[in-house]
Amino acid sequence: MTQKEFKDISIRGRVAYCINCLNNYLKAIYPDSDYSSVIDLACKITENSNYIDESTMAFTEIIPEYLYEFDNYEDAEFEYITKEQYDSFIRIIPKDDADLNTIMHSIRDIVWEYCYTSIDEGAKKNLKFIINTVDVLKTKKISIPDIGEYKRFIFSKNDGWGDYISRDEYLNTHASHIKNGCEPS
Repeated sequence: MTQKEFKDISIRGRVAYCINCLNNYLKAIYPDSDYSSVIDLACKITENSNYIDESTMAFTEIIPEYLYEFDNYEDAEFEYITKEQYDSFIRIIPKDDADLNTIMHSIRDIVWEYCYTSIDEGAKKNLKFIINTVDVLKTKKISIPDIGEYKRFIFSKNDGWGDYISRDEYLNTHASHIKNGCEPS
């Protein structure tokens, strides 16, 4: 897989690809755990057409590096997740999984690289985050999504951001949506 393969895929399409990688990682490494709330929060990034920054910030709060930065919810002063969500995420997201942290950070960084700035042709600066994610999956011998299925999320729409993408359009199968908590709401 090369960076060149992603040049015509929108930023939302790139995020969708990495969310699918996250889903595959969680299913492979933690097969007996329910990560539906993690995948659900990630899916909101591609589904929220008006406020991608807010959806991304909400997801950022559950990246292990930030989720565990403080000893409790009150000290963390989270803006997007509730105390109940925090308690739930603390129970399911491991503190010391560096690979999980890398994948989740990459999802955030793909958006954040261009969130409040103009997007250069092909949005090349965020491609490294996709490669980081793919490298984690390759190292762990976890299946990697087919890039061909993401080429329909074209870069030329909405100044590189692409159109809103429903989780149904990129997660493996409908059965995996239900098993992993991505049943459309």
